[in-house]
Amino acid sequence: METALKRIALYSAAVTREDCENRLQRIRDKGLSNCQNAKDLQWKIESFDYAEIQTRYNEKYPKYLFFHQGEFDEIVKRNHLIVSTIDNFTGFIPEHCLEDILNENVDEDDHRPVKYIIKNDQNRIILETEDIGYLQVLRTDLIKTKKIYCFERQDYHQLYIAAPAEDLRIPASDPIVFRYVKGGILVITFWR
Repeated sequence: METALKRIALYSAAVTREDCENRLQRIRDKGLSNCQNAKDLQWKIESFDYAEIQTRYNEKYPKYLFFHQGEFDEIVKRNHLIVSTIDNFTGFIPEHCLEDILNENVDEDDHRPVKYIIKNDQNRIILETEDIGYLQVLRTDLIKTKKIYCFERQDYHQLYIAAPAEDLRIPASDPIVFRYVKGGILVITFWR
């Protein structure tokens, strides 16, 4: 019980982002990067980032819902949805949702950048980068090793949909139309 009270006192002392960052740096400087205190402070710093991003998107796009990537992934998983580009959707779109899609207008500056992924032969990601130059150099080096690697390009500059499998041309709940943005997901519309 005394240890828990000490932890509560420790974290209540670091109330601003700057306080958390300074304390985390001091912990890391002592070589304690893997201790629970460091992990808790890192989580707190990330929650400051998330709150700032969410506030910015809520103010800029009041008609859309913003979700952190992890939150959105949970919704997709819980409702047994499959994520795909919107051009694979074959189901009926209610009129109010179609209107939302046609009027969607997210600034290109807010789109998530293209991501390049390299996976090994066990389908494990070994690199994710937004730098095509670095990828090309690394790809040349990997080809020389004669091992099997998969190179993927994820382009986030189009609309995506999370929908039941029967409504997609790719291998249950209502569909969600969204756009990947820096820091998370903006939901444009959903069937209701």
